[in-house]
Amino acid sequence: MIPRSLRIPVILCLALGVLTGCPFVTNPPKHIPPPVDTGYLSQTSIINVLDNLKKSYVDMKYDEYVKLFAPNYTYIFAQQDVGGTDNNPPTWGLSEELRSAEHMFSKRDANTEGYVADQITLSFDRGPELPNDIENWTKVVLSTVYLTVITHKQDTLDPLNYEVSGDQAYLWFVKTGEFWYIVRWEDHPIQHKSLAKL
Repeated sequence: MIPRSLRIPVILCLALGVLTGCPFVTNPPKHIPPPVDTGYLSQTSIINVLDNLKKSYVDMKYDEYVKLFAPNYTYIFAQQDVGGTDNNPPTWGLSEELRSAEHMFSKRDANTEGYVADQITLSFDRGPELPNDIENWTKVVLSTVYLTVITHKQDTLDPLNYEVSGDQAYLWFVKTGEFWYIVRWEDHPIQHKSLAKL
């Protein structure tokens, strides 16, 4: 039996506990779901950024791809790829890079020749990290780059592929806070077979 002297405080606590924070009333802890494991790594190292780059291509995940780049990112086309039937500029910035990736990863948007990307494979060898190469950026050379984009003609479903075999790419990385981002990408093709430019 509750002593007479404690009846009123206990009753008030039970009635107003949520509002007053009375120590006699406890709220059950809220359930916080664990973070979803996407398979993508935190960008706390250049190696992690490169792993995420490869995975975002293979998974065709635009939302993961966009996380890899610094706002002042620049892509440098190889000289032989400037102009031509695709009218490529010498360079382009982040907005053009993301527009191209969104198009390629969509699995529904056709390129100017009417082809849609279905599947991508990508592999490369990573060279050593060379710090303070340009503007305190760290350079990494990717060699033996093998990229295959499997496509089909949107109206006829005829298959056609885009392949890059054994090329090189020079990438520069910048660190912002604790995270690394790609800030510059130079394409250095050795040989390539362009069957369907995306």
